[in-house]
Amino acid sequence: MNIFNYESKFNQMLVTVADMILLNLAYVVCCLPIFTIGAANAGLFTGMRVLLDKEDDSSPFKAFFRGFASGFGTVTIVGVILTLLLAGNLYLLLNLLYLYWAGGSVVPLIFSIVGFSILYLLFTVLGPFHATFGCTVGQLLRNVFYVAIGNAPRVLVIAALSLVPVILFFVNFPVFMASVIVLIAIYYSVCYFFAFHLLKKPFNRVKELFYAAQEDSKEDAEEETEEETEAEAEE
Repeated sequence: MNIFNYESKFNQMLVTVADMILLNLAYVVCCLPIFTIGAANAGLFTGMRVLLDKEDDSSPFKAFFRGFASGFGTVTIVGVILTLLLAGNLYLLLNLLYLYWAGGSVVPLIFSIVGFSILYLLFTVLGPFHATFGCTVGQLLRNVFYVAIGNAPRVLVIAALSLVPVILFFVNFPVFMASVIVLIAIYYSVCYFFAFHLLKKPFNRVKELFYAAQEDSKEDAEEETEEETEAEAEE
């Protein structure tokens, strides 16, 4: 096998790694305003989907900005709402933790931890879901809740991977600083590589339900049309 041949597996692997680096750099830059993290998640998932689709020859880098732009409105609105709820829950969680250490009850602390976890699971699915389906704010909130809670183990893995840099920052800052180049270069692309595969089955299930609902609606509409035609014929 000639490794200098563009079609060789070695060169294809290098191209994939290069695309992942470009996607990661675009993601990091687009996350800097903070409120755009949700749209950046949608962009990264779109880029990764194109990258992993062997039949799609389009640019993953361009796909990233296409997904980012499409999610900028809806995903940003929902993302800001969830971020504010997460911030409020985190503040409450820290206060309850302090009270617990002072001898308070553990029950409110547990409820706060559960609430924070659910909100973060919703935020984790937010971008990928919109990148795959595209929907209104109401549809996004409703469907993201069903996907996140119904597939909690899969979403927990993705959420845990995305939280690793944050945990390192607070727990072991020297290790965080040593790994910054990896975070900027490729870490989030690797996370979304796994996210794409973990969410593929749940998203396919949603697609099946969507198409089934469409078929039912079509059949109902046809039946109504037939009934109206018969009624007009009888008159």
